[in-house]
Parts: sequence; structure tokens; C-alpha cells
Amino acid sequence: MEGNVESKICSSPGGCAFQIKLAEPKDTPPEKVTTPTKSRDFSILSLEQKLTEAEQRRENAIEGRMGCIEKQKERQKFAQQKIQEYNETFKHHAEEKLKGRLSSVEANKEALLQARMERNMEMEKHFEDVLKRAKENKENDENGTPS
Repeated sequence: MEGNVESKICSSPGGCAFQIKLAEPKDTPPEKVTTPTKSRDFSILSLEQKLTEAEQRRENAIEGRMGCIEKQKERQKFAQQKIQEYNETFKHHAEEKLKGRLSSVEANKEALLQARMERNMEMEKHFEDVLKRAKENKENDENGTPS
């Protein structure tokens, strides 16, 4: 065995045996593997291509935002239409209710007026009958005929 390598034989509960070799740690860490850097091409064509691609990405992002804004405006417009329809139907029902109430109030008013007129007519007839009887009684008293 080399240097300070320690060997140990272990057996697992399943009956397999294996050997473990333990060595002292090395003082120097292993060298890091570095990937070679990409060579950058700074030609005018590649820069123009990158600029056009960036411009297209920016335009696509702006179009996406504008699409979202348009959808939101459509939803708001749809909601406003629904609110307006609801208000119109509410107004229509309220007007119908009010017209119904006004017509019933008018009918009740006319019925009360008619009842008062009939009562006044009855009272006038009764008053005329009373006056007529009083006049007859007075005439009978003057004539001396008992009633």
C-alpha cells in the first residue's frame, strides 16, 4: 500500500463484503476546470443584428402590453354597458311603478270625490225634505190642522 492509506474490510447485513481504502487528504486542492471563454465577434453586422433583435423584442413587449390594455378597455366598456342596461331597466320599472301608483292615487281621489258628492247630494235632499216638512208643519199649524 502507498503512503498512509488505510484499508478496512466491511461486510453488509446482506452478506456482501467490500473493501474501503481511506487516504489522507491532499494539501493542494484539485485544479478547477474552466471552460474557454467565447470569442466575441464585434463586427458591425453582428451589432446591427443584435440591435434589430433587441428592437423587435421591445416592440413585441409593447404590443403585448397594448393588447392587455385593449382587453382591459373592452372589459370596462362591457361592464359600463351592463351597468347602463341595468340602470335603464331599473328606471323603466320605477317609472311603471310610479305611473301605477299615480293612477291608483288618482282613481282613489276621484272615488273619494264622487263619494263626497253623493253624500252632499243626500244631505241636500235630506235638508230639502226637512225644510219641506217644517214648512208643511208650519202651514198646518197656521191652518189649525194637527199633523
